[in-house]
Amino acid sequence: MKLSKIINKLRIVLIFFIIYSTISGDVLLAANKQIIYINSNKLEADRKNSVYDIDYKNGTIYVADYRNNKIIIIGKDNLVVKKIDTPQPHGIEVDNKGNIYVASFFNSRIRKFDESGVEKVNWDIKIRGLLHDIRPYSVDTDNEGNVYIAADNLIIKVLNDGRFIKKFDFSKFNAEKVYPHGITFHESKIYVAERNFGKLLVFNTEGEYQKSFSTLKKTDFDPPSINFYDNTHILVPNYANSTLHIFDINGKELKIVGRKGKDYREWFSLMNAIEDKKGNIYTVEEDSNRIQIINFLELINSN
Repeated sequence: MKLSKIINKLRIVLIFFIIYSTISGDVLLAANKQIIYINSNKLEADRKNSVYDIDYKNGTIYVADYRNNKIIIIGKDNLVVKKIDTPQPHGIEVDNKGNIYVASFFNSRIRKFDESGVEKVNWDIKIRGLLHDIRPYSVDTDNEGNVYIAADNLIIKVLNDGRFIKKFDFSKFNAEKVYPHGITFHESKIYVAERNFGKLLVFNTEGEYQKSFSTLKKTDFDPPSINFYDNTHILVPNYANSTLHIFDINGKELKIVGRKGKDYREWFSLMNAIEDKKGNIYTVEEDSNRIQIINFLELINSN
């Protein structure tokens, strides 16, 4: 076969790949940059596409599509495998059994779905009085299946059947308002991103305050979430300037990366960063429809 024919065939394959990627709208690959666009095949930089939270379990991505009232489940090859209708999902958590918990923001509800996406109706009926007229932001679970809910001036611990266990103790803060926005269970501790006084709070699972840490920079610090990478690093977005603060496991700040912008490793109002246990982190933003997949070692070693 002549070289010119081989080149022409390769061009056809390349054109087909580009067309397929554009039409599918599920994933865009460029060099080592990987971006998933939600509900589109391109970047949509506006609040019509807000994503506040994301979870990753066993190769599956779970996205709380707040403005479009859906949970989007993304599987193999970054293709959407299921969408679940639910009102204003702000926070999302998938437990070790595949159950999906959603903090429904303006409805003041916590909704639970089984691994097939079927809602367990009225799961939160025993705690609705506690959540009445306040906004739940995020939810997480521990290894025993207990559920932790962060809301306005409130953190509660709940059994996996929805029965109330206890409130967390805020008495040591000497503040009229505590704004726990992001909550994460890790190694028998509960980590909370608090946005009123800009600190990361640490509790035991009984709700007793242990310690706090924060950035060393004398700039606005507004942490909407807190997550972990490989039991060695803590990932904390700064909503104020769309940077990602990286701490060691003890809370010592190591590096600040990124900035506000539309390019890869830049963010429009960065909200959350999670790991996939494969060396990558996944980030979501309030003002865009993209999920950026970023190699963590490249990120922390970047200039």
